[in-house]
Amino acid sequence: MIRQALRCALEAYPNIEVVGEAGDGEEAVACVAKVQPTVVVMDIVLPKMDGIAATRLIKTKYPQIAIIGLTRDPKDYTIYSMKKAGAFEVVDKKNAVVELYDAIQRLAGIDGKVIDPPEIGHAPQKRRIGIAGVDRLAWGEHLCVFFYNKAELLRLAVPYIKAGLEDGECCVWITGEPINEVEALKALELALPNAADYVARKQLEIMVYSSWYLMSGGFDAARVVSNWLSKACHAETQGFAGLRITGNPCWLRTENEWSQFGGYEQAVTDAIRYKHIIALCTYPGPICPGDHVHRVLSTHRSALFAENDHWQHLVLTP
Repeated sequence: MIRQALRCALEAYPNIEVVGEAGDGEEAVACVAKVQPTVVVMDIVLPKMDGIAATRLIKTKYPQIAIIGLTRDPKDYTIYSMKKAGAFEVVDKKNAVVELYDAIQRLAGIDGKVIDPPEIGHAPQKRRIGIAGVDRLAWGEHLCVFFYNKAELLRLAVPYIKAGLEDGECCVWITGEPINEVEALKALELALPNAADYVARKQLEIMVYSSWYLMSGGFDAARVVSNWLSKACHAETQGFAGLRITGNPCWLRTENEWSQFGGYEQAVTDAIRYKHIIALCTYPGPICPGDHVHRVLSTHRSALFAENDHWQHLVLTP
């Protein structure tokens, strides 16, 4: 209904020709490839492929095409993510009939050439975390939390990853007991039905801990930290706002393993402090005796503690 209303409104102007329309993100990309319009009006919320991902694809293949975003939820992070993907501006859907014509006129000169988009400012300093009771946190945050059952772990990881995906971040979920990769994706799909689409377009990776932490047959702290930084750099070159990580070091048993991993956690804290990275480390409570709890807390910037149905955020180091 909204799409039809917008088409009717735009077709009323003699200097605008509507050359196509689409019902989902994939269809929009295909339609653009076929008709090569001057301007695309892109809804951010679309089935199959969301408008942010579709915009990124279109601008990669056809940088000369201008894109105006439409949103029902004009929040800072939504607008930033759409502009980061390549949109010239974002219009509030409730005012779209009135504002779209003016936006199109601002984009195109008399000769039909598209004006270069304005510079995109820095990303919002604080990001949605998604976990009940936890406010927005700044890039560079390195959190730890101790969980004691499967339900508790899912209550942490699922909303955390969901928020990152919705806000245009590249997300990596490193799984381990008591959850495997298949269970993690199924749990995420209950909260985010199109989660598999994010996997398909490489905005989301879910892998078992051994494939990331122990990829060479043993734990190499320097190599893992380097891989995180490389992945964050790649995420930004692909147009994502940054990198969101959650990992489960469920294999830790011996004192040597704990010592190595403690050094790694401190290295992560230092390495990501000024990067567009947020990391949540989920430790299985049963494998963490008192001295290891102290070690974990000493190598992270902040921690989460369960408080009824919410989580309390405690800053450990400035």
